[in-house]
Amino acid sequence: MKTFQGKLSGKGIKVALVVSRFNEFISSRLLDGAVDCLTRHDVMDKDSEVVWVPGAFEIPLMARKLGSSSNYDAVVCLGAVIRGEPPREVDELRANLERAMVWRALIAKERLEKVLDAVDALVAEGKL
Repeated sequence: MKTFQGKLSGKGIKVALVVSRFNEFISSRLLDGAVDCLTRHDVMDKDSEVVWVPGAFEIPLMARKLGSSSNYDAVVCLGAVIRGEPPREVDELRANLERAMVWRALIAKERLEKVLDAVDALVAEGKL
C-alpha cells in the first residue's frame, strides 16, 4: 500500500502576529506558543513580526490594516478577554476578528483559571 504524507511548511511566508498588551501575562504565553508553532513549521524569524496593541478590542483594526497591506501572507491575532466586559461586546469582538484575519487565539472565559487552562490546552494540542 502506498502512503502519501505531507509536511506543513511555512517556509518563505511572511507572518504578522498582533498581540494584546492587556492581560499580557496570558497573551505573552499565547505569543510564545505561536512563535514555537511557526518555528516548527519552518517560518524564519526574519519573516515574522510582532505588533503589540493596547487591548483585545484593538486587535481587529490592526489585523485589518496589516492584512490589507501586501507585506504579509498571514495575520495571527492573540489576546485574552476575561469576562467582566458585557458579553455583547465580547461577541462583537469575535465577529470583528472573524472578518479581519486568518487565524486567531482569542480566549474569553469567566475566570482567570479557565483562561490559563485554555492556553495550556491550545499549546498541548499543538494548535498554538
